[in-house]
Amino acid sequence: MDQQHLNAPMCAQVSPTRRLVAAGLIRRTPGRTLTVRATAAGVTGSITKAAPDRTARLAELHRLCRADYDSAATTRAAAIGAARDQLALARAHAAEAVNAR
Repeated sequence: MDQQHLNAPMCAQVSPTRRLVAAGLIRRTPGRTLTVRATAAGVTGSITKAAPDRTARLAELHRLCRADYDSAATTRAAAIGAARDQLALARAHAAEAVNAR
């Protein structure tokens, strides 16, 4: 147990083999989130906008997926064209094989 703070509650006492690495807090208020973290190296903190509501998050996810789908349209078109060419080539080879008999 922590020999320096014997009057501290048991849950707050630290064994000699363990040490406190970091302490911090996260405070969420409407519109923003405050994060503070203290370590032996120093203190860091940030203030960020609160996450949007579920509807806005879904709309953003759909927008990103749609943009990805649209950007891959040329790749899909090329793949479809290549598959069509392969099918035509296979049919031509099959016809040649039948006619060669």
